Amino acid sequence: MPFPKGTSGNPNGRPTGSENKAPKLLRERISNLLEDQYLTILEDFQALSPKERVDAWLKLLEYSIPKLQRTEIRSLTTVEELLSMPPEERQERLIYLKSKLN
Repeated sequence: MPFPKGTSGNPNGRPTGSENKAPKLLRERISNLLEDQYLTILEDFQALSPKERVDAWLKLLEYSIPKLQRTEIRSLTTVEELLSMPPEERQERLIYLKSKLN
């Protein structure tokens, strides 16, 4: 019999927000491997053609700089609402909406 949504068969299971140990251990092992083999990896990287080097560089960047997430701006204000506002209120609303884009 399935459990209701939001519950599990183990009420004393892993607490919400706690870290999964398996990925943490794997990340540590990969980090150690990269540190131990750094010079070899660097030589291999330099032996690549310029195009291959750029491709590899871009792929590696994903692990140091997180990708930007798509930001969805819901209909906070319609054009009609903006046009019907007094100029001061319209200016404040536009400043607010701009801040949401940044």
